[in-house]
Amino acid sequence: MTTSRLSLARNAGITLAALVISSVSCVVGVARDGGIPDRRIGIGVDEKLDTNIPLDVTFSDDRGRLVNFAKLLEQKKPILLTLNYSNCPGLCVAQLNGLVKGINQVKSLKLGTDFYMVSLSIDPRDNVKKAADTKVRYAGDLEDPHAVDGWTFLTGSEKDIVTIAKAVGFNYTYDAKHDQYNHAAAAIFISPKGRITRYLYEVGFFGDTLKMALNGFGRGG
Repeated sequence: MTTSRLSLARNAGITLAALVISSVSCVVGVARDGGIPDRRIGIGVDEKLDTNIPLDVTFSDDRGRLVNFAKLLEQKKPILLTLNYSNCPGLCVAQLNGLVKGINQVKSLKLGTDFYMVSLSIDPRDNVKKAADTKVRYAGDLEDPHAVDGWTFLTGSEKDIVTIAKAVGFNYTYDAKHDQYNHAAAAIFISPKGRITRYLYEVGFFGDTLKMALNGFGRGG
């Protein structure tokens, strides 16, 4: 990992709420009558625990192959799902760097063998090339024994993105003025049968937290 990204990952061990309010994430705005800032309205996560993710919605992966979650779950291993986008100016960077740091701390479970990661872009303008470039940017910092191929980056149509986002309760908005998406950060654990089992909202992930989530919640039916 480069020095700048290492610094960002190390400094990201704060709560999501604090990051959303004070950092360069996409949700700072002017509040109406002291209430929720305009650009935070409609943002957040409504947990859908014990519900099933749609398995038949098709996306393109970072190699240009058409895949759906039925295909991604063929190995019968849990998936850690994130929703991000390639041009995110801050929050996605912190979250994905934090995940890499946390995963590198886990040696007893191997990405690409014991579990898989999927990052779905919420920006329908992202394409296969952007997905591949983003994968290199983050997955390239994974350390042994974790496999780069265990992390898949997906792009798709707005309709299909929204289908998955709604299924996992991930609410976001598009800010046309600044050409960016306002969103939270969540790591969503999906069982080998496609059931949503847990949500983590940390940005600076610790290896023990990920290990507990995968061992205790991700392997169920």
